[in-house]
Amino acid sequence: MPWRCCSSSSNGPRPPFRTPNARLPSTPTTVRHNSCCWPFAAVDREKWPNSGPRLSFLPELRCRRARHREANIVQTRSAAAMSPWIESSIPFVTVFVMLIVGTDLRLADFQRVRRYPVLVPGIVCAQWVLLIGIAGLVGRLLDLPPGMTGGAILLAAAPVAAMSGFYTQLAGGHLALAVTVAAMSNLLAPIVTPVAASLGFWLFLDSDKAMELPMLKVALQAIVGLLLPLLAGMLLRHCAPRWVARWRGSLQGIAIGAVIALLGAVIIDQREAIREQFVLLFGVSLLFTLATLAAGWAVLRLPACSTEDRHGLLWGFPARNVAVATLAATSVLGKAAVVTFIAVLFATQLTLLLSLALWLRKRARSSSGSV
Repeated sequence: MPWRCCSSSSNGPRPPFRTPNARLPSTPTTVRHNSCCWPFAAVDREKWPNSGPRLSFLPELRCRRARHREANIVQTRSAAAMSPWIESSIPFVTVFVMLIVGTDLRLADFQRVRRYPVLVPGIVCAQWVLLIGIAGLVGRLLDLPPGMTGGAILLAAAPVAAMSGFYTQLAGGHLALAVTVAAMSNLLAPIVTPVAASLGFWLFLDSDKAMELPMLKVALQAIVGLLLPLLAGMLLRHCAPRWVARWRGSLQGIAIGAVIALLGAVIIDQREAIREQFVLLFGVSLLFTLATLAAGWAVLRLPACSTEDRHGLLWGFPARNVAVATLAATSVLGKAAVVTFIAVLFATQLTLLLSLALWLRKRARSSSGSV
């Protein structure tokens, strides 16, 4: 039986919107849904008395946003599943990294907060709030696939990475202040990271069923993978300070090498998906890193910070704990796409932040030499 358009005058008055299972008259009719005409087929009540009209989802009548959302979900699911040994090694690498971070923390790092009662808590809170907002807005404005948006949100919800101290040293910043911010961020991470990640997923990915983040599972991972190794590392430093001081540099190098090796294995394992989306992955990673740097520089211009303080606090905005973000990504439904984006983002940040830190160091030396 032919369809009738809702703009035709022969249809009479338009009926209210009904669900696909609602009973309609046997005469062919249509209803209006947004800007599309959604036709209903006429039903022969004598042959099928208990069946209602069926909604015919014609591709040419679908709205643009629905088509694009389905393409994003297909693109997220197209990533190949991670190798089992990579997925099983993520918790061990995270526990080891947080153990080494704990050995680098001292009681004096937390006592130093008294000297900066407003600056340190304000910077730690501003990092989580701004980074979650930047990650979500970048994904929303560019209409990115859920895997990329989810990866950016998880990295934004992670605490400050130990690499921020390395960047601070290269740039000639205030190392003690940077270590204090990193210590506070990692100490609060078991509580704040699950809440911030779940809030970001709820605000920016609630409509995408391809991305689901169970908060209770992430909270349990935060306790087992973040808090307990962190406390164990602090206890190890307290019980064996000489041994920790002797092997501190080697342990930090092993931890950084373990993270690089893990993400390198992810890149090799997901090389086909990265090759297909390399331009998009690299572009989004570069944009997210530059946006976090700009936000950090703008925030640090507000308080009364010296140039040395800015060079020490800036790196905590883009440099987040990749191991924690990767561990949280194992709880996400589309974890392969999320972990792949985190790996590409880490490689992009490592190259960009190292270059920026060396440039700031050279600039500071040249300015001091001219004076």
